[in-house]
Order: sequence, then structure tokens, then C-alpha cells
Amino acid sequence: MHPSQRGRGIWLRRQRWSEALDIDGRELVHMANATDPAMAAIRARGGMLPVGNQPRTLLRVQSPRGMASLHASWRGRRVPRAVAVAAFTLLRAARWPALPSRRRAATWTVRDADQIDERIETLCARAAEQFDMIQLHDRESFTWRYLDPRGGARPLALAEADGELLGYVVWKQVGPEGFLVDVLAVPDRLDVVRSLVAHALRALDAGGAASTSCWLPRRHPYRSELRRAGFIDTRRAAGLGFRQLRPDAGFDFLSDERTRIHFSFGDGIDV
Repeated sequence: MHPSQRGRGIWLRRQRWSEALDIDGRELVHMANATDPAMAAIRARGGMLPVGNQPRTLLRVQSPRGMASLHASWRGRRVPRAVAVAAFTLLRAARWPALPSRRRAATWTVRDADQIDERIETLCARAAEQFDMIQLHDRESFTWRYLDPRGGARPLALAEADGELLGYVVWKQVGPEGFLVDVLAVPDRLDVVRSLVAHALRALDAGGAASTSCWLPRRHPYRSELRRAGFIDTRRAAGLGFRQLRPDAGFDFLSDERTRIHFSFGDGIDV
């Protein structure tokens, strides 16, 4: 939501509009995180339940000196810059094997793109086999979510082989902070996931990002690859919750910590 429109009750009116929809038997659930004050208030009054497989913030240190400038205090006390740099240097070193070299032979290519085509539907359908719940995209919804300049278009890269779309990665940078927004690949292709994440991180490194963060559920097939790329688990939960707009909507499984979900969203979304 545009900052100038916050505090005007728009989210609450939108929520009531969702509840009043004639959904004609469709399953409908509202999901939101509690990191934004407005969404936390809506979650508190709306009876939302916590998602069992809770997303947590993962962090990768890109530049120890840059991180020291951003986070120069600990529990309210200022930390000497040399100590902060040393601490973030250790965090940066606490990773699994290094990122794959761009010279490494592969049977697919990763390229930057500024648009998506109909192959996204096939990719999402195949990737859905790995999860109990996932957002399915067509060309229109993907473009609206990630590539519409009115919402702040984000860099996109595609992994392809012989005309087949194997995966994609979306990222963004706000000042010195980088964000891994979404990455998705066909099942059993963690090597593709690895190359997509590496591509995004190289772009963020080139852009001068001091850190990169993302949300990832505690149980997710890509977790090992993000750890391998240098991400650490901050153990800070996203506070993701859900509320069924119909008692019989059938989304109770989201309370189970074993539920496999793949989600990329803003403050809230209706499904």
C-alpha cells in the first residue's frame, strides 16, 4: 500500500469486502504476516491461526563493513566498529561450500529477463508437486506480482534448457539491503535452484548490497541450497497466519508444521 494511504482503514475495508464476496463454493483463505503493525492489528482482531511450518528470516552477509554500518548496536548498546566488522566477517565465513563458478559446465543457461511467457504455467504446475500449498501463476499474475513498474519492478532471471523453463529467481535491492524475493524450479533440480540463487547474489554483490535476506519455511526443499549459499537462520519468525473465510474451506492443514508451503507475498493475500 502506498505510504500516503496508510492509516485510513483501507485494509480493514478490503477485509470486509473479501468476507462479503459470493465465492460460490470456492475455497478462500486470508493469509497475513504480523511484521507490519496494520496487519498485526487485523490478525489480532480477526482470529487468525499461526501457520505450522512458519517462515523464518534467513540472512546472508554480503559486506561485513557494510553490515557494521547498518547494525552498530547490540541489545541497545553501541558496538565498536572493529568488533562489528569482525563479527560479521565470521558470519560471512559460516557457510557451506562456495557458490558455483559461472564457468562451471551446465546443461541449462541462466539469463536476465524483463518479461515472462506462458511457460510459467507449466513450471508452476510441475513445481507444485513438491508442496502441499503453492501460489500458481499464469503470465498475467506473474507480471502483476513481479514485473509491473507501478509496484516497483524487480529483477528477474530465468533458467532454461532447450526451450524449457526450468526455474526463475526474483530479487530486489533497497539501498544497502538485498532481498531474495522468490525462487522456484521444477522438482528434483536443486542444481538449478543453486545456479539461480548464485545469479541473484552476484547481481546484489555487484550492486553493493551489504546483506541479503529472505523468508523461508523451516521445512523447505531449498533450505540446504540457501545454507550452501551462505544464508544463516536468524530464527526470527515471519508471524505468518491464516484465517479461513468459510468454516468448511479445508485449509486446516496449514496448522500442521509438516505442511510443505511455498509462498511469496507482501503483507497479505487471499487464496
